[in-house]
Amino acid sequence: MKADIFLAMKYERLVMRLDEVCHEIGAEIGTVRNKMSAGTFPIPTRKEGKYVVADVRDVGSYLDRCREDAVQTHGPSTLPTAEYSHDNPNTEQLEGTMAKISDEDISRLAKAVADLVGKRVALVVPGSLDLWDTSDVATYLKRSANTVRTDIVVQPSFPKPIRLPGTAKPQALYKAREVVQWAESFQQPSKARKAVGRPI
Repeated sequence: MKADIFLAMKYERLVMRLDEVCHEIGAEIGTVRNKMSAGTFPIPTRKEGKYVVADVRDVGSYLDRCREDAVQTHGPSTLPTAEYSHDNPNTEQLEGTMAKISDEDISRLAKAVADLVGKRVALVVPGSLDLWDTSDVATYLKRSANTVRTDIVVQPSFPKPIRLPGTAKPQALYKAREVVQWAESFQQPSKARKAVGRPI
């Protein structure tokens, strides 16, 4: 069975974060980022909001290619003989089952899993449209959530919160793009040290 099916069933969504991709392919995230910068990383990635993500199908295809390369390079002869012995009833049963599974069967199964997962796929909102809560703002600004609540969001220049109805005390949410613009307003020129507002 193809790797993308297992990944889709495991993560129950059609996209994987970069750290999840690194875990599945057995690579250090620093190494992967270096390859991405050099344009040599073999799995297509894209930025979705705060995360770098990859399509489950692309990750699965990469793992399948690695397996095919390993089989061609080493072949089944390098594995213990007992596993491939025709005297082993489990092996015969497995071979019989595999013979009955066609590419069409695998494609149908993959589509069924994708349809099922697609109904539960997490919504990935582009960064320009995302709404951040206090913890998201804290992560972006590299400050503690307490500092954000007591010192940052109370500043007159900070973006005004959005409070959606439905609860007794609606949670304060902020437009991600406005928070980014606010933070970038503090960028100082290379020579003149001029800050907009009070530095945090």
